[in-house]
Amino acid sequence: MVPRARAAPKFDRWTYWEKFDYWAVFCMLIGGLGLLLWFPVFFSRFLPG
Repeated sequence: MVPRARAAPKFDRWTYWEKFDYWAVFCMLIGGLGLLLWFPVFFSRFLPG
């Protein structure tokens, strides 16, 4: 059996909500790059190469 914690865990530096903010930013970045790869002809109008 797993013993139950008596007190709430103390976070060292970052809480889960602060980490979620970083995850949201990186998910948007990856999603944007995915769209860029999915529609290369469309985005080549705006981006060189």
